Amino acid sequence: MMFAPCSGYTSGTRFHGHRLRVTTKSSCVHRVTRCCASYESSSSSSSESSSVAPSSGRVRGSSVQMTTSRRQTSLATLITTGTLCGGLLGLGREAHAAEEPEADAPPPPPPPPQSIFVAGATGATGSLVTKRLASVAPDVNLIAACRSATKAAELKLNETGATIVENLDVTDVNSIKRALKAAPGGVPTTVVCATGFVPGWNVLKMGELAHAVDNVGTKNLVDACVELGVKNFVLVSSILTNGRAIGQEKSPGFVITNAFGGVLDEKLEAELYLRKSGLRYAIVRPGGLKDAGVEPAGPIVLAAEDSAFSGEIGRDRVAEVVAEYALRTVGLSAIPMNDMPGMSMGAGEKVHTMDGFKENHVVEIIEKTSCIGDGDGCPSSPALGVDTSALKAFA
Repeated sequence: MMFAPCSGYTSGTRFHGHRLRVTTKSSCVHRVTRCCASYESSSSSSSESSSVAPSSGRVRGSSVQMTTSRRQTSLATLITTGTLCGGLLGLGREAHAAEEPEADAPPPPPPPPQSIFVAGATGATGSLVTKRLASVAPDVNLIAACRSATKAAELKLNETGATIVENLDVTDVNSIKRALKAAPGGVPTTVVCATGFVPGWNVLKMGELAHAVDNVGTKNLVDACVELGVKNFVLVSSILTNGRAIGQEKSPGFVITNAFGGVLDEKLEAELYLRKSGLRYAIVRPGGLKDAGVEPAGPIVLAAEDSAFSGEIGRDRVAEVVAEYALRTVGLSAIPMNDMPGMSMGAGEKVHTMDGFKENHVVEIIEKTSCIGDGDGCPSSPALGVDTSALKAFA
């Protein structure tokens, strides 16, 4: 028996003195199949005949020897053929499978939507942060969380494209969870905390309010973020929160600011809680806040942690820095590094992609010409160190 040659890749073996040519072409698989069909048939017949007992008792020795020899030859043939056909059929199946076209791999799932959630979006600073984010990054899923949708409409936040989530009360952790879960596209990537108590005429209530909002309220927001899987947290705090530890307890800036319900002490507790939470964070500590356009409005100084002992800054400039940190958490940026020290930005600036976000960072920001007792500019003050790492954060 001999297989007819086929075209294609061949491998040779010998079968009863004949050289067999086996190819991986599928047309030759049928020949291998016919070979093995014959093998299976002969194997079955030989097995049946060998299992039949002789009918009569007188069998000559030579006849027995001849029968035994034939059976040994047949058995050897069957073993050889079986081994060969098993290998050939395996080769044929592999070749046939290799010829079948592979199914296209399914496309990778789309990345989860990047979203930024602003808590306190109707506040004096939070509303400016919301508008800044909406203007420079319109493709980001922006959520403006607030107490009142009516106030959000008055501030025209509903015209920014942001999703308005109302009835947020940071003193109620369940309210925070509902707001975070209500965000379109699922739990947000980043939370900006721009909440803060508003001093009223009742001086006796200020301490209670500062504790409830700036301390416990921020902690509640941090807890909800950790529980629900938010990754990044940007906190708007204040310079001199750590004033007691750095010898500024009796400085004018600390005494005047902390007179409002001990708010600096309350903010410091919230900062420390955030830093231990495991969230990736940025803490932005502005100087004394003033409304946009109030003079002077000099270049911004990014100061090292616990080094800005005085100074003011416009809320609109704070919003630019806070928004920049939030954008960096989702891989975007609106401020090139060479524009950062002076924050010279106009309408229509272009958002570009960034490599990442400098996590677990504290920066203090004031306007250069606003330092008390240092009219020509803060950087010459021995107490103030320009934070080069903060500048690198905006690289």
